[in-house]
Amino acid sequence: MIDIEWDNSLSVGNDEIDRQHQMWLKILNRTHERIMTGKAHGMLQIGQDTLKEMKEYCAMHFEFEEKYMAQINFEDTRRHTQRHVAFLERLNQIETELRQNPHALVTELFRTMGNWLINHIMNEDMQIGFAQLPVSRPSLPQSATH
Repeated sequence: MIDIEWDNSLSVGNDEIDRQHQMWLKILNRTHERIMTGKAHGMLQIGQDTLKEMKEYCAMHFEFEEKYMAQINFEDTRRHTQRHVAFLERLNQIETELRQNPHALVTELFRTMGNWLINHIMNEDMQIGFAQLPVSRPSLPQSATH
């Protein structure tokens, strides 16, 4: 896999959400690079580092996105939020299983992140962009500004 580069086809039409999705791509690309250059004995560390980074990212991003959906009265907020919860549950499941088979689970984590990019950002989040109204952007949570 070659690094995925941001282009306008990935834009949901909201500058802040797009900026946050660019962060997602950086995490995904960095994870891929670490997997490809890492040693088998380092897979546990790669998995642990990636999970920590993804959980921090998701806490910030999902909070922002859910506030934004409420602000624009997005009609599918409940289902979209449920998708966020399901993704976090999947990350927790991978974290629990990681020690048993680090190499397989790091690969699964990478696959899960890639699928989220394709299935959620490219489909689900695009719907938020199409539904947005000309309103001011909600403020970022304090933890996301550091």
